[in-house]
Amino acid sequence: MKNNKKAYQKLFKVALATSVAAGAIVTVAPFNTEAAGFSDLKTTHAHYTSVMDLSDRGVIKGFTDGTFKPEASVTRGQAAKIIALTLGLDTKNVINPGFKDIKADNEYYGPIAALVAEGIVSGKENGTYAPGEKLTRSQMAKIITLAFGFKEGKLTDTKFKDVKATDWYNGYLQTLLDNEITTGTTATTFSPYDNVKRGQMASFVVRAEAAAKPVTVISVSDNSVETSAGTYTVAEDLKKVFNATNAAALKNANIKFTEKDGQIVAVKSLEITADGTQAANIVFDGASASITSDVKVNGDYVTVKNLTINGNLAIGKGVENSFLADKIVVKGNTEVSNKSTGVSAAAVKVDAKITFTNSTLGKVVLNKLNALLNLTGTSSVTSVNVESNATITADSNITIPVVTAGTGVSEVTLNAATKEFFVNALNFALNGTAKIESLELVNKDLKITLGTSLSIVDLVLPVGKVASELISNFSAVKDKIQEIGGVKNPDASPVTPPASGGGGGTGGDNGSGGGGTGTDYAPGNTLLNTTLSANVGAGNTNDLTVTLNESTNVFTVKISSNSTAVLSEFETAIIDVFTPLKNRSVVNSARVSFTAYGRDYVISDPNINNNQDVATIINNALNEVINTGITDQTALNLLIGNSLTISLQGTIDSKPFNTTYVFNFESK
Repeated sequence: MKNNKKAYQKLFKVALATSVAAGAIVTVAPFNTEAAGFSDLKTTHAHYTSVMDLSDRGVIKGFTDGTFKPEASVTRGQAAKIIALTLGLDTKNVINPGFKDIKADNEYYGPIAALVAEGIVSGKENGTYAPGEKLTRSQMAKIITLAFGFKEGKLTDTKFKDVKATDWYNGYLQTLLDNEITTGTTATTFSPYDNVKRGQMASFVVRAEAAAKPVTVISVSDNSVETSAGTYTVAEDLKKVFNATNAAALKNANIKFTEKDGQIVAVKSLEITADGTQAANIVFDGASASITSDVKVNGDYVTVKNLTINGNLAIGKGVENSFLADKIVVKGNTEVSNKSTGVSAAAVKVDAKITFTNSTLGKVVLNKLNALLNLTGTSSVTSVNVESNATITADSNITIPVVTAGTGVSEVTLNAATKEFFVNALNFALNGTAKIESLELVNKDLKITLGTSLSIVDLVLPVGKVASELISNFSAVKDKIQEIGGVKNPDASPVTPPASGGGGGTGGDNGSGGGGTGTDYAPGNTLLNTTLSANVGAGNTNDLTVTLNESTNVFTVKISSNSTAVLSEFETAIIDVFTPLKNRSVVNSARVSFTAYGRDYVISDPNINNNQDVATIINNALNEVINTGITDQTALNLLIGNSLTISLQGTIDSKPFNTTYVFNFESK
């Protein structure tokens, strides 16, 4: 529960941050001693008001000698504590984040664990958190953005001469500039790699809190909205949303908006917190309106209908039993999650039923334990990423293009026709009645159990593996698998499409398309490997070597542990390998994932890279890796132990290929 009465009740937390590099990891925390009367902090000091604000609330303290030391640097542990206390997170009932250098009796253990659970911070590649390291200004930009629920922007302000368009943090910096949280160290410098000072940190937090804090809706009529900050009229185009019909659904909603002359002219974020009942959902009717912001539903038994959401839709911890969407369009991502501000994840109820009827969705992320995703009517999705055990169902006319089961998932029940299903987990059970056109087992060490009511058109295995090695109950389900790697399975029985069945798909490494046409990919795959192998050392350096095992399709990237090489150098090296294919190959579909510290991040779904050459796909994939939180200046040795997987289908010299390459980052 929240322990700070001034902390806001619910903040938007849209942070799928994949913080795997030092530049993407930050935190904030405590000091020692009495809360008032700092001998070295005069009332004329630039950060006096912010420091005293946080001190009065018990968020920060000074030192035993009565000083605050506003010019001293903030550490990662201190930063974690400041942020956690400001947000009012529960720092007692936490899940152990598993860092080797943070024991349960450490003063920063609770705050760090709470921030990890919220997806705001993460540790280092070696399993530590390094709470004593100093926090840089660029790192601060990211953690403030994530902690206070802002969206990463795109750099438009070019006044800072020390900020490049390619710098990993520039989008977070733009967000802070847009919200007047920072102004820079001078008129023309931001000093991204300078340490954050204690006084500065206090001001960053107080400004962010003020900019992020939503107001609460008290009542709504057809002509006005009464909020905790005052009463406003509503712009004409927003009256479809803010009216008496939606008054019950909007009561106690959290809203951030742009106001002009006493009128709400734009909505920045909207969080619905009202609850319906099991007998009757509370209804929010958009009347075919469009909202440009993110929307979060944090109330139970809620129906949202007739609405276009141009941002993301978050279905939060408050949805304990049921949520229904009817005729909505979500242009961004839809996340079903237990993430919430101020509530321990361990205490949140699960088994919620999430239904979309006649709705159009992009990527859907299921991260709410045992949630049921139900697609009905004319609903469609681009892809579904499953991060917690879940059930997925759909009407017989609906086919899901891509489902990916992440490394932390142990069981999925699938009652929906699916074109491609990727399994990244190590121990996994897939049940249900679905017809799956291509089931790809990504991890060579995987053990999977398949339900006997499933129907598999093509089973795609890791190179060098056979089905009986990976599928624990293969003898019981072998007749349900039509092809293995595109080759007809002699044990297969004629397939009668199940009720949720659907169309043809793509094949695997050496297989045919889901329709079973028997395309021979072997010559194209061999030619592709031979060409790459001949040029694989083209970009090698003393710190960085790349080799290819043609029999396993695994690139091994060897990096010196003391190397100063950065990701951009690997990008150059690997592009040198693929450049000879530029005028010889065409990619019809590509899928890219980055596996870091036990989690799989799909950074490029299939069929978005059509008609490009392999070299361009690799380049685009690496750029997408950068966008996950790694930057072109990330030290390569931080990637040791992680991997990049790229699945490609297309032609080389008019010969079809269908194959997967894995880049394993290892220490020399």
